[in-house]
Amino acid sequence: ILEPCFKYKMLDAGKSLCSLLKMVFVAFPAEASSTPQDVKALYQKVEELIQKHLASVAAPQTAGEDNSASMISFVLYIIQTLAEVQKNVIDAFNLVRILQRLAPPQTAGEDNSSSMISFVLYIIQTLSEVQKSVIDPFNLMRVLQRLARDLASAPGSYARQGQRTDPDSAVSSSRQGADVGMVIANLKSVMKLIGEKVMAVPDVKKSITQILSSLLSEKGTDHTVLLCILDVIKGWIDKNFGTPGMTATSASFLTPKEVVSFLQKLSQVDKQNFSTSSLEEWDRKYLELLYGLCADANKYPLTLRQEVFQKVERQFLLGLRAKDPEMRMKFFSLYHESLQKTLFTRLQYIIQVQDWEALSDVFWLKQGLDLLLAILVENKPITLPPNSAKVAYLLAAGSLPEHSGAQSMVMDASEVAEDTPLTIDSLVTKHAKFMSEMSRLQVGDLVIPLRELAHTDANVAYHLWVLVFPIVWVTLCKDEQVKLAKPIITLLSKDYHKKQQGNRPNVVQALLEGLQLSHPQPRMPSELIKYIGKTYNAWHIALNLLESHNDTKCSESLAELYRLLNEEDMRYGLWKKRSITAETRVGLSLVQHGYWQRAQSLFYQAMVKATQGTYNNTVPKAEMCLWEEQWLHCASQLSQWDVLTDFGKLVDNYEILLDSLWKQPDWAYLKENVIPKAQVEETPKLRIIQAYFSLHEKNANGVGDAENIVGKGVDLALEQWWQLPEMSIHARIPLLQQFQQLVEVQESARVILDIANGSKLSGNPSVGVHGGLYADLKDILETWRLRTPNDWDNLSVWYDLLQWRNEMYNSVIDAFKDLANTNSQLHHLGYRDKAWNVNKLAHIVRKQGLHDVCVTILEKMYGHSTMEVQEAFVK
Repeated sequence: ILEPCFKYKMLDAGKSLCSLLKMVFVAFPAEASSTPQDVKALYQKVEELIQKHLASVAAPQTAGEDNSASMISFVLYIIQTLAEVQKNVIDAFNLVRILQRLAPPQTAGEDNSSSMISFVLYIIQTLSEVQKSVIDPFNLMRVLQRLARDLASAPGSYARQGQRTDPDSAVSSSRQGADVGMVIANLKSVMKLIGEKVMAVPDVKKSITQILSSLLSEKGTDHTVLLCILDVIKGWIDKNFGTPGMTATSASFLTPKEVVSFLQKLSQVDKQNFSTSSLEEWDRKYLELLYGLCADANKYPLTLRQEVFQKVERQFLLGLRAKDPEMRMKFFSLYHESLQKTLFTRLQYIIQVQDWEALSDVFWLKQGLDLLLAILVENKPITLPPNSAKVAYLLAAGSLPEHSGAQSMVMDASEVAEDTPLTIDSLVTKHAKFMSEMSRLQVGDLVIPLRELAHTDANVAYHLWVLVFPIVWVTLCKDEQVKLAKPIITLLSKDYHKKQQGNRPNVVQALLEGLQLSHPQPRMPSELIKYIGKTYNAWHIALNLLESHNDTKCSESLAELYRLLNEEDMRYGLWKKRSITAETRVGLSLVQHGYWQRAQSLFYQAMVKATQGTYNNTVPKAEMCLWEEQWLHCASQLSQWDVLTDFGKLVDNYEILLDSLWKQPDWAYLKENVIPKAQVEETPKLRIIQAYFSLHEKNANGVGDAENIVGKGVDLALEQWWQLPEMSIHARIPLLQQFQQLVEVQESARVILDIANGSKLSGNPSVGVHGGLYADLKDILETWRLRTPNDWDNLSVWYDLLQWRNEMYNSVIDAFKDLANTNSQLHHLGYRDKAWNVNKLAHIVRKQGLHDVCVTILEKMYGHSTMEVQEAFVK
């Protein structure tokens, strides 16, 4: 029976045979003297067969020899079964040879599948429990290297297979998935075999460390493998340092430096693919290990504990951000005990000593708040501040404890039926009892729950910090405040705060508001305040800080914030207050009232005087820059696009060229000389102009490009919208106008596509085709007539919108110019709407008092000899 099972790999029969043999081995131990001779002969025959076939599996394969994976699997299955009852069923020599065969790269015609590795590893694992020498470190390391390579390549191939939908690929995908599972199982088995003996070999230790580091750093490594690595490393550390009397210097194979290195890599593991349960298990195991290494003085030496705390916990702050409150408090106690119990020490640690980059994606001031509130005297009673409103006692002093009847009445009040009326005495007594209980509360009863609540709600932490920081700051002596001034500026300048740029609230807002409410305020650079205000949605906090200082740099930063918030009156008022020349004050007043031509002339005269030396170099550079800026602003309001283009070419200002060339229009110069060279800030306005240029080509590719550009423009506009203060109307007006332009770019793309589709069907003489096209276009063009800016909006807003519509009307006219005889309505569609567009723009310009601009628009913008009678009359 035995020989055929081995020869023909009859696995089912072999399993039954193994069960029988196992029963025989248990009933008749080989070493027992009472075992019958026939049974001993059976044992001998079984051992001969096993050794024979195992030697054949371990030997290099020769031509015509059958040692395939199925045969190996069968042999190893029998060994696996019998090894449970007789450990010496296999000798280590052949086992090591099998491992050597599995370890090298696979050669042609050789089958060393994952299932074969699994059987060998199982036997090694079983025998290593009674004989450590069965493990060969070098072979084990080679197997680990191969399995790590297989795991790295398996997910990618599996994903590619999964993308295909044919039946063959589905079968291949399932097989691939099974192989991945086998590789993971084998990898975990090998890691469990890596022990003290293996790590004692320097070369093997170095290679295994590199393999584990690679597995920990790769994204997408299976979570069970990562958990297994964590367990293995924990086992090594416990074996190294957990033995009584073991020190860092006498450790057998892991040094403190290597322990710290492993912990740092474990701290940076990518946990995105972890399930909720796996993530909880990982956090629990890792944080328990980390806390033990930081706090357990009985197991770990002081040098190791200090190094782990400084280089792992303080660097990654995983303990302070733990979700489990108990675990978080354990780690917090380590920080609390390592710092002195003074406000200056705590505040200096928060602002200067600790690097918070590891917590930069969360509101980390709640951890800093914890450090400050932890040194409060918690057993003192809570008292009202002197400025609190107070009323007289409802009952006589001391009456509540003495009147037991009243007290019992209060206790019974809740048990009375709801419809039973309460007396005034019972209500007053009940309230007095409540007040009496509250008066016995201590500081800890209020602060400890508040601290925990701050960890769950960033708004609570924000308000607590803004409340506590000014109190802490004012208690510091002047020297301590001076010591913290520069570190505060350094902290506010950190780049890692950008991770919270979109959060509400964020750490920078809280820090800046705390400083703004402090007295005396530490001096900060005005440029930094301006940057923080516009970047982290701390506009009004920054405005208050800048308004409280009266110097030139603060005024410039303040004016810039006013400009970004579209608060032009505030900005002009600030400049009038600090300007040197009368021209500046008069010119800004003219701008405020819409007298663009007079203001432009005044600013031009001021610039001429400055170049001629009339002001004797008394005018600051910022004021002269204001003249130039306002002159350009007046030119755009007066539609002087040729002047702006010449200026842009003269000074290589691509932002001005982008804005003015398409309105002239000069698309050729824009295409050849501006767009390839322009390096300007990414803004919604830039995206709109890029979309205009793409649509100007009037082809399908241009339409697709324009739609992509519009999508990016919308994203930028929404991002800017989110960065503006919540209660701000004027600041959002320019964005609303840009949103309208983005919408009309999308509608323009539809118009071009409709025209292109209609031209494909132009061979069909049916009017119905043109009629359908006409109806679709009419909806868009009619919507444009109804969707116009407000009459009081600046001319630049009207011009941006209606100038682009004028381009689209030209496209409609060109598309239907040959339909005068077949479809007159469609033929006149572009002419009629273009005439209305030009007249509407001229009407608004005249209303705003710009008569010369009105005449110029009427003369040049239409550009056709024919016009409907009604529109001609309006003109």
